[in-house]
Amino acid sequence: MTAQEKLIAIYEQAEKRLFAIIQKKGAFASAAVYERSLLRQVQKELNRLKANSAKTVDELVIENYQSSLNELIEDLKKIGAPIDTDITPAQLAMSKLNTRQIELIARNATGDFNKAINIIGRRTQDMIRTVTLEATAQKLSTGQTVRQMQKSLTEIFKAQNVFSVPYKNGASMPIKKYAEMTARSTTAETQNKAQTTQGMEWGYDLVEMTSHSPTCPICAMYQGRVYAITKEAANGKYKAPDGTPLMFPYLYDTAFAKGYETIHPNCRHRISIFPARAYKKEELLKFSQKSTAPFEDTRTDAERKAYAEQQAEKRRRNENYKQYERIKAVLPNDAPKSFAGFVRMKQTNSEKYQNLMKDYRYILRVAKQQESGIIETEEGTLSRKEKNTGVFSKLEVPMQKRYVLSMCKKYGIDTKGITFKIQRSEELLEFYAYGSTDYDNIGRIDLFPLAFTNEEQLLRTVIHEKCHVKQLKKYGKKYVQDNLNEMERTAYRFESLYYTIVKRRANL
Repeated sequence: MTAQEKLIAIYEQAEKRLFAIIQKKGAFASAAVYERSLLRQVQKELNRLKANSAKTVDELVIENYQSSLNELIEDLKKIGAPIDTDITPAQLAMSKLNTRQIELIARNATGDFNKAINIIGRRTQDMIRTVTLEATAQKLSTGQTVRQMQKSLTEIFKAQNVFSVPYKNGASMPIKKYAEMTARSTTAETQNKAQTTQGMEWGYDLVEMTSHSPTCPICAMYQGRVYAITKEAANGKYKAPDGTPLMFPYLYDTAFAKGYETIHPNCRHRISIFPARAYKKEELLKFSQKSTAPFEDTRTDAERKAYAEQQAEKRRRNENYKQYERIKAVLPNDAPKSFAGFVRMKQTNSEKYQNLMKDYRYILRVAKQQESGIIETEEGTLSRKEKNTGVFSKLEVPMQKRYVLSMCKKYGIDTKGITFKIQRSEELLEFYAYGSTDYDNIGRIDLFPLAFTNEEQLLRTVIHEKCHVKQLKKYGKKYVQDNLNEMERTAYRFESLYYTIVKRRANL
């Protein structure tokens, strides 16, 4: 893993940990205690992010500085330019001159990251304090107040993109995307700075900008030109065949005028040393004429169209990635293991993709229906347990209806319209079955002995079978029977998803 990839991963993991902190359940004496605990955990995570970020930025800068120096040495060797052939990129990077440049670039990049982290920290703290005040004002019991805060925070952090960096124009960028952009920009600046710093040390004062197609309208003005990195080289140091002074645009008044060692963030363009002594005066004249042409967007219609199509493809990719992340959150065990795999199945509109989307939409639709009653916020506690006896003695949950209903109340599962029938036949212990839904008497759920193995299994069974009840009510008996495999697959996924949700909501 490169330092750039490592840096991006650090921010991605930090975002997940911050959100996990917000969602984490626990017992707290009061809303104020919960608030202090939350603020303390968030600050600890942000401090860790700053430390890890700074360390990895140093690695990123040194790695790319040495890489760029290596390219510089190889390029100069090819044309026989005078350099110290025994010196290595690593030795150059550790020289007094280059160490100062590395430290400066790393300090600037770390500063940008810390500003972003501080913004997120302030926004997070403001949100937590606001929610605390609102929840406390409702004068609920301590347990209800804390649960309300947790619910509100989760909804707010999702809806308002708190873990994002705002811009002056009102737009915002998720912290992971911001990290990607800053990491790429720092890589570009580091590579470019290595070229100019070491080049000047060896007596080179011209650099050449790469050219790419398609490219944006800004870069189109600056690419493919030769720039001076000293005022002397910009204003007539080099001569034409007739002795006329040759002019070159000064890099820091044109392409790098904004104070960065790159044209703009995320820029692909790089500069490299332009060895003027390797060219004849006639050739230098042509470079000068091309480089001093007006800074205008000279792209053809075809090039503009190609760039527009490239940007449209990037937007599609971003939308696909967002979709992939949403599906993974709902169906973690069914979504493809990689984003590339998801894109392939979507592009071919495979049967697997169609089934995945059908299950995803169905689960979301059911979850949003208030009348479904699958998930409620009501909570309760289990009554005292009684042991099963005889052949059922190893089953942890008593095989009695009141324990089923008590468990449903505990986890907020509405039993309105549901009738539970407990089947106590010993023969059923030999079958790998937990429950069934009556297709004729819709709303009846039969629970088999193995469903009472433990509370988790009973909870999963009830969720699973209740999903089948919803399917029967929505589609009817015939459709469900004709599409039994699909119905069963959806119920298993629904069970997996909502088991996790109800456990969290029950504060266990």
